[in-house]
Amino acid sequence: MRSGVIIKRYIVNILIWMVFIPVISFSAHAEDAGQLTPEEKEFVRSHSQIVLGAGASFEPFIIQNSDGSFGGFDVDVIQKVEAYTGLDIRLELGVWSEVQVKAKKREIDGLVTATVNEERAKLYNHSLPYVQFTNLVIVKKNNPRAIFKPSDLSGKVVALQQGNEHFIKIYKNLDHNVRAVYFETIHDVLRAVVAGDVDFTILDETAPYVASKIGLGENVEAAFPVGEPYDLVFMLRNDWPELVSIINKGLRSIDEKEQIRMRDLWFGSINNSFNYNLLFKFFIFITLIIGVILYWVSLVSG
Repeated sequence: MRSGVIIKRYIVNILIWMVFIPVISFSAHAEDAGQLTPEEKEFVRSHSQIVLGAGASFEPFIIQNSDGSFGGFDVDVIQKVEAYTGLDIRLELGVWSEVQVKAKKREIDGLVTATVNEERAKLYNHSLPYVQFTNLVIVKKNNPRAIFKPSDLSGKVVALQQGNEHFIKIYKNLDHNVRAVYFETIHDVLRAVVAGDVDFTILDETAPYVASKIGLGENVEAAFPVGEPYDLVFMLRNDWPELVSIINKGLRSIDEKEQIRMRDLWFGSINNSFNYNLLFKFFIFITLIIGVILYWVSLVSG
């Protein structure tokens, strides 16, 4: 009998630690930043400026102000990297397809706000991820079409931006009967959701910024995540291996608190109830597991 009590206490203690100790780290830069090596310092000294390209419409990652200066999430990250490493990074904006051609020809030194794919992996070194996004099913405020889980998408109509292959790919991987309607811009996609012309769209945490820019920030919310999260990285010319090492050290120097501050500043939260709902489901799940194990222990201990 006493051994059964001891076993029960032991299992309960393990479960408490499982519930209350964080099991997921959202920081991509857990290891120490590290000092630059002599070779890396020489690289910084001998390369007066690094030019990275981005799409001209990549807000809120990069925002060109009326005076020609830049702001945005990527700019904040770059400034932190510059401060730590001594690099001087200049941004060049343009049509995304044309910017990529320039990077391939090494007329510029790489790309920002980029994802890794097979083709790019052959052309560039890539940095550590500097931000990760979750794909979200976005619906009209108060969710009038009752879309709460993947099975609710069956028979619905989704708005997508023409040419946005990332979200189109997620749509094509849905296992349900969903019809797509395409629009030229993300602005038009969100307007269609709010107007009720479609049932939902697929975007990510940038949706609050885009919606607020067109006066719809209070009119949309997230229903649930869909697909796999994706990372953004710096794509850097692969004949400069020192550059990726230097930038990685700069990225590691940004502590988790500062990462969260910058993310909240530019992307905010589209719907807090979405996060609480997931948390509630998590604790319900853990509670059920605890209940089953305790019941099993009570049977074993007699």
